[in-house]
Amino acid sequence: MVLLNDLMYQKGLEMRKQLFSVVAISLLSASAFAEAPKEGWFAGVSAGAAKVNENAFRGPTYVVQSDVVSIDNKDASLQVWGGYRLADWVSMEARYSTLGEYVTNGDGIAGQDQDKTEAEALSVHMKLIWPFGDSGFDVYGQLGLGIAKWDSDFTVIEFEDNTLPINGQTRFSASGTEPAVSYGVGIRWTIIPQLTMQLAVDAYKFDGSSTFSYVSAIVPAPAPSDPQTESINQQVKFDADILTTSLGLQYNF
Repeated sequence: MVLLNDLMYQKGLEMRKQLFSVVAISLLSASAFAEAPKEGWFAGVSAGAAKVNENAFRGPTYVVQSDVVSIDNKDASLQVWGGYRLADWVSMEARYSTLGEYVTNGDGIAGQDQDKTEAEALSVHMKLIWPFGDSGFDVYGQLGLGIAKWDSDFTVIEFEDNTLPINGQTRFSASGTEPAVSYGVGIRWTIIPQLTMQLAVDAYKFDGSSTFSYVSAIVPAPAPSDPQTESINQQVKFDADILTTSLGLQYNF
């Protein structure tokens, strides 16, 4: 009886292994030869990481790079896109991208301060696609043009002895909308005809510039109750080269 039970157990293991092998081979075969439609609409979303060049910040926090105390130049990124595949080798798409928030601490216009700058982009891209036969894999290169919007918030943490914004003002802001260019590469795997996974590396480049002003009280003044004042203009620059790495899914209609 024990021998019979052992024999049945071993037979069951073999049958389960065979069944698993058949299912695995079937799934791999089905996905390996899946192809995305050669024409038609698609939409996708991806998430990943963004990194801006460290010398991008020329904001109100400082004038020269040597004044920088610390930089946090990495953040998360999100992309949403939709478009139309014109042929097997080319597609067009519109894309919205969040490009992260970056923080700089430095010696600036009024002592120790902090600058937070975030960016986003809206762009149109052309993709040139190179399929690997009928394998379901392809690689692509993309080039895009659009606009980038950036916002910089500046907080004074510590004032120098002779510069004080009136009315206790400690926070300032500046923003801009600039032409932007994007380029990148990616590799894709069509799991089933309606669903494609992609790994992409994209670069976004734009040069931003804006100005803001504030009224400063000069201390000490001849009469403390009637201090001298002056209007100070400051330039904010955000010359960005932002690199994103993302993993995404695309639905093919």
